Amino acid sequence: MFRPRTRAKAGSAGSSGSPWQQYVPGRSSMRSAHPILVLSLIQLLSAGAAGCTKDEDCSLNGLCTGGACACDKPWRGPACGELDFLPSPAAPVYGGASNATLNYSTWGGNPVLANDTYHLFVARVPGTLAMWYKTSQIDRATSRSITGPYTYAATALPVFAHNPQIVHQTFRNGTERFVLFHIGQGGIHAAESPEGPFLPVAPANWSCDNPAPYWDAAEETWYLTCRTKKNGLRTAKHLAGPWTQIGLAPPEPPAGPDTWCEDPYLYRDARRGHWHALFHAVNLEQLTDCGAGATSAHAFSRDLQTWGTLPTYVQPYSSRVALEDGTSRTLASVERPKFFFDGQGTPTHLFNGAANVPQCGGNTSDGKRPNSCSDCKYVDHTNTIVRPLNV
Repeated sequence: MFRPRTRAKAGSAGSSGSPWQQYVPGRSSMRSAHPILVLSLIQLLSAGAAGCTKDEDCSLNGLCTGGACACDKPWRGPACGELDFLPSPAAPVYGGASNATLNYSTWGGNPVLANDTYHLFVARVPGTLAMWYKTSQIDRATSRSITGPYTYAATALPVFAHNPQIVHQTFRNGTERFVLFHIGQGGIHAAESPEGPFLPVAPANWSCDNPAPYWDAAEETWYLTCRTKKNGLRTAKHLAGPWTQIGLAPPEPPAGPDTWCEDPYLYRDARRGHWHALFHAVNLEQLTDCGAGATSAHAFSRDLQTWGTLPTYVQPYSSRVALEDGTSRTLASVERPKFFFDGQGTPTHLFNGAANVPQCGGNTSDGKRPNSCSDCKYVDHTNTIVRPLNV
């Protein structure tokens, strides 16, 4: 959610050199990533543009068989780099679609299923997102259908709490709990049911901006990365820690000129145990025609140590959304990606925070630079959407 005030210019370090360079918020330059990650990309670049020679050429979302990728659902494309969507509900799952009917915004989250009811944990902010860092709270909303609409049930965490991710933590002995990661108020709360109450968990020396957790139920181990790269990739057996750094954070994939990535979503695929990270891609030079700009990115790894991406940028999803009524809609920005998985560990739905308008015309709201497509969330109300996947 950080709103940078500077941008890399063409011909600067932001558009030349290693594609594994990473944007540093608040600076106009870039910093080089770890050489192992650079080497990983060089190896991927050596793969032919047509066909495949190894599973990495298929984004680790399928198998390279006979020189062609056989993609696991819900992935598709020559390199298994694109998500295969079904039409989405025309209405947002939580929040509305116009200033005339709303006095609040919602900004993404994810649901858990308990007792035949879906419980969506979502960030809610009065007005637009302009003051999210002061006024955000986390709502719990419920629905009998995963695609909603969801109805407000309770305030899971009051102001200030933002960017929630709920995890249904199960153990081999049959016990379970529901863990809510977020920013603000210590960063982790847990409860015995999704209804709460959510009580704080205080790991030692905890610091994580926009936490991206993954609970491996087979190993009974937490894995965690954060928006802030200095935190690296961490693991723990218990929420209270100790949390141990085991490697670098997933690198921000190259997503084109003047583009950087943020807000990773970490998960492990159920078929082969490969690791993946989805990102929101940001291009602050994209002022209009938002559907044509970079929206998302994907990185993958076998071992959490060496990460790769496709040599030619392929985004998993764009901000153009096909709807159930046969129409389509372009949203200025689609951020905060989070999957919902079925009982077999297959992603079946993608949840995002979304700006309602197709673009905001480049008008300035801060007096310093024109609004990009990603900035439209600050000038109009936002909501939370779901996109069913073809599985």
